[in-house]
Amino acid sequence: MSWFEKLHVFILLGALSGCVPIIDLLKMPNAETDEVSKQQSLKIASVSEAVGNYAAAIDVYLNLLSKDPANEELLFMLGNSYSKAGAKRNAADVFEQLEKLDPANKETQLALGSINLSLYRPEIAKVYFENALRLAPFDFMAFQDLALLKIWRATMKPRDRFMVKH
Repeated sequence: MSWFEKLHVFILLGALSGCVPIIDLLKMPNAETDEVSKQQSLKIASVSEAVGNYAAAIDVYLNLLSKDPANEELLFMLGNSYSKAGAKRNAADVFEQLEKLDPANKETQLALGSINLSLYRPEIAKVYFENALRLAPFDFMAFQDLALLKIWRATMKPRDRFMVKH
């Protein structure tokens, strides 16, 4: 293992344990190694998510997005991290921003449908699921999500239906 790999493991373990502020590590500028730094940062975010440290992953994605705010891949990963961390409204905001960049992205439409459903906004979720199905008519996930939403709405009690309309 090279000294660089040992340093990376040391930094990663320190960041995951909270001993080293991860955002400070990512602010060290070096123009020659930007792509390497980005890949290392993505690895840190991936490991952070794998161990359930979504806050660290969110910090990494926000830092990377500060350098490249229109990066659709980073926005999607940030939205997923927010969702996994339980910050559903933040996730919805990120996915809405992503939808503005690429309204024909089926994955974004599905994510917005799922997030809106988890926020108890079934009518909005339905629109996004239908958009996803329109973009990919034979996509099983889009069809399944829309069918499950219809079943969910059909089995709700009248008082519950009133509560979810926003």
